[in-house]
Amino acid sequence: MIAHGAITGIPWLANLKTVRVEGCDGGLLFCDLRLFNSLLSLKSLTAYGVNDGCDSDDEDNIDAELPTYDSHTTELVLLRSKVFTQKLYWYLESFRSLQSFTFEYPLSSSAVNNKENFDPCWIRSALVAPAKATLQTLTILGPPRPDTFMGSLQAIEALKEIHTEWCFVFPNKCDLETWPSRVLPASIHTLKLGDRSDRSDKEYKILIRGLQRAKENTCLKLEAVEIETDWWDICMEVDELQGMCEKVGISLRFSAETWEVGIGYT
Repeated sequence: MIAHGAITGIPWLANLKTVRVEGCDGGLLFCDLRLFNSLLSLKSLTAYGVNDGCDSDDEDNIDAELPTYDSHTTELVLLRSKVFTQKLYWYLESFRSLQSFTFEYPLSSSAVNNKENFDPCWIRSALVAPAKATLQTLTILGPPRPDTFMGSLQAIEALKEIHTEWCFVFPNKCDLETWPSRVLPASIHTLKLGDRSDRSDKEYKILIRGLQRAKENTCLKLEAVEIETDWWDICMEVDELQGMCEKVGISLRFSAETWEVGIGYT
């Protein structure tokens, strides 16, 4: 790892456009990533295994606020990252030109049920202020819990693709027939949902009616919906569900559940 202050003294680093970095033994922190994000040339950063606070016994760790700066990075990918949501919030404040953001919280983490460690609502809020006019692709994957609704995404004006867990956008007991119109942005083109519940055909039909309503009223650009689920093969009315979507110009696809993002690392 390159020390603070040294990065600006290495000529070839000034021309870096893409970086992929992997943490060893939980040693990758946000302060390390900032060394790269501060480069004017850097457009894409992929980090695997950021571990900034969640496994620490120091309760004051979360209080160490990160100073903001202006990053020109447009693509940020944080995979299998165990971080305090508050620290992630502070880190994201510096990305004023972000076009694509991916965050994956590992299901195997012992801190997985602590809301301070993973709160999609806070993550969405962190993106609204700096990237509401630039963010086009959003991926948030992690443990689905009853309290993990991320809130409406309509404030993110340019958002075209969303890949996330079902309950992060459609919480339990919400009215699926009206909810898509209330939370999905007008600019959305593709919606990809990880569904880890044994859902009935009836529930899918209600959701599709909600998507139809959104397509006709608020989400005119919506064209593709993919549902990742281990239960799709026992759904007996897939053709009917797809036909309902096709009537309003939406392509519906069911696929096997992908539990974690599959991206190579170097």
